[in-house]
Amino acid sequence: MKFRFRWLILVVLLPIVIFLSQSSPVWSFYLGGTQVNEPNASVWVQELKSAEMNTVEVTVYATQAEWDSANLRYDSEDEGVLQEIRAAKAAGLNVVLILRLALDHAYPQNNFIWHGLTMPKTDAQLADWFETYTAFVTQWAEIAEAEGVDMLGLGSEMNALTSTLPVQKLPDLERYYLDPIEQRALIHNLLKYKDQIPFAELQLKGGYQFPTLEAFLEERLKAWQVWAKQVSYQGETDQIDAINRSRQRLDQHWRQLIQHTRQIYSGKLTYAANFDQYQSVGFWDALDVIGVNAYFPLRSQTQFQHQRQLKQQLSSGWRKILGDIATFRRDQAITDKPVIFTELGYTRWDQNTLAPWSYSGFSLVGKPGQQDVILWTMQPTNDQERVLAVQALYQTVKRHYPNLLQGILYWKISTQPDHQSFEPFVLILNDSPVDPLQKTLQKFLK
Repeated sequence: MKFRFRWLILVVLLPIVIFLSQSSPVWSFYLGGTQVNEPNASVWVQELKSAEMNTVEVTVYATQAEWDSANLRYDSEDEGVLQEIRAAKAAGLNVVLILRLALDHAYPQNNFIWHGLTMPKTDAQLADWFETYTAFVTQWAEIAEAEGVDMLGLGSEMNALTSTLPVQKLPDLERYYLDPIEQRALIHNLLKYKDQIPFAELQLKGGYQFPTLEAFLEERLKAWQVWAKQVSYQGETDQIDAINRSRQRLDQHWRQLIQHTRQIYSGKLTYAANFDQYQSVGFWDALDVIGVNAYFPLRSQTQFQHQRQLKQQLSSGWRKILGDIATFRRDQAITDKPVIFTELGYTRWDQNTLAPWSYSGFSLVGKPGQQDVILWTMQPTNDQERVLAVQALYQTVKRHYPNLLQGILYWKISTQPDHQSFEPFVLILNDSPVDPLQKTLQKFLK
């Protein structure tokens, strides 16, 4: 009788246990990244797996014409992307698909503008832009559902288009671009280095070559100011009210897109916010995951007497960064949303942790009064600094924020050593000897 009773309990409880295990999976740490022109998708994913990583990040681009237009275009299905997704799923890896925006620099209007500043000029153009973008998302959401993609990123680094939280004053970037004192000081400080900045660095992506550094900087300032005046509604009676009404419209567009996508795709949804803008996104509550492209500057001091000072600066930098993320989640009541670094990457150039997003051109770095200009492609190689940066992240996460970060997708990863010749961010997998950066990343799964 006791045996029959126990058997009955087992028969009743087993389906419940199975259901709970399927409907409430344990969240795992996503570790992997984005490839660099891999010749064979199957070899690529197997190398990623043998490097003890579990996630492939796949990217698809739509192309924006003029930065302030509704002129957006995208291609139909990409066979290479489909092959990579299928190879990854066949190998038992997670797949994160991120939809991105590329700005077409063949248009002179886009000189000195990057894709994060895209913002259609009128409400009608904005509605048209979202209609096209929704069609782009729909195409890939359907593919993601059919192929079993684990997570879909609805966009990446669209700073202007995704800044939807209301403000009480002019946003920092717009204020900076429009501040004549700060801009004149920047130009003055950069002109001190005019004899050090090569002529080749004064060429734009569209091909135009400036004759002097001064002409380059003056034209850049004009482009920045045109953008800032337009997106901040300069000339409106109540400028802040106009900005907030625009942000409210943007928030509605994104929430409608998210709701539409959920009708097609059943996996996790995220958005890949730029490191300097995630705190302006107001629709995290409608998504499943907070995605951050984590090119945070980790220090401002340029020189160190001892390596331990650099390590201390990197650790302090990460502790503040992760603390700010934790505070933002708490303040926005979104502590239930996991955080993933949808991009983390460092070049092999010396001083890369001062401005991790920089890989070409020149940057003015350092504290006021202790500034210097860096020509990135002329920097000496420093493989160790990127390792120290990720080690500092690992130690800070484990010691202070063990439940905050739940994924790192590295930009970029390759199986081909010759890719170092044209991709400054690249991590070569399973090299001989194995890159210490690979070993450091592996620690996040242990």
